[in-house]
Amino acid sequence: MHAKTIIGINQEDIQVALKESLSDGFKPTLAIVFTVKQEREVVCSILHVALKEK
Repeated sequence: MHAKTIIGINQEDIQVALKESLSDGFKPTLAIVFTVKQEREVVCSILHVALKEK
């Protein structure tokens, strides 16, 4: 099992960090999201879009 941590303060930071993580062939199968701002829908959308692109 290979795990990576993706951290971002805003939507753009998360998208950039996720793209960098996926660039080496990493294929996540599980995501655990912690958010203070309750922007779960935005984070889920970013993950869905990024995984469909692969």
